[in-house]
Amino acid sequence: MEKKSGVYFGKEIALNNLRDILFHYHTEENADYEVTIDCKEFDPRIELDTEIIGSYVRNEDIEELDLKLKGLPGNFRWCTYKHWHTTAVINDVKYEAFGKETLDGERLLILEDYTGELNDLRLKVCNLPQHLQWVTLRKNIDGTYPNRQENFRSWINEMLKL
Repeated sequence: MEKKSGVYFGKEIALNNLRDILFHYHTEENADYEVTIDCKEFDPRIELDTEIIGSYVRNEDIEELDLKLKGLPGNFRWCTYKHWHTTAVINDVKYEAFGKETLDGERLLILEDYTGELNDLRLKVCNLPQHLQWVTLRKNIDGTYPNRQENFRSWINEMLKL
């Protein structure tokens, strides 16, 4: 087994601290916010066990949680999201988009075709507006992926007008 660097273990300790903090505030009932932390931003060169960790938090705990997260070392990017949902048709395939949008307008977009088949293909879309950070594409029924060229771009642009 490949030996991992001290930097990796330091980051794993930081991730475990994050998990502990989020677990302390996590609630399934009457949550006002969803907090999502993208750990890949911590150091994209290192493969971490967890890319995204999250928690549901009550309004009265969010300020205290904010202070604890800002006090952590490292380059974690974290956001508080509200949810949205819409549908569209591209090349005769119906897609549903389940999204999360921060209070600042940053969006996480999840595309799903009408079959609901899950695919973990994830890509950074560099030529789209800055506030659209990550896109997860799910496979078409024939096993292909949606056209990621003009159709996809124009559909995203329509989404951003909503």
